[in-house]
Amino acid sequence: MQVHTDIFYLERKEIYEEGELYMLTFDVPQDVGKTTNHKYEQVKVKVTDARPNIDHFSKPSVVPSEQPKPR
Repeated sequence: MQVHTDIFYLERKEIYEEGELYMLTFDVPQDVGKTTNHKYEQVKVKVTDARPNIDHFSKPSVVPSEQPKPR
């Protein structure tokens, strides 16, 4: 199964080389300024369900019922 979707990546900007990224996660007065300097770019991607090909991966899968029980 395949799904088409968009993923947002942080843009590569010179401002990030010169200064720190920031994002305020609390309310601030509007006259204080911006709450983040993050800039994102939207990229279209195709996501494929890899589970049908699990045997082709290098690590064996662990079925949840086969996981060791915590002591």
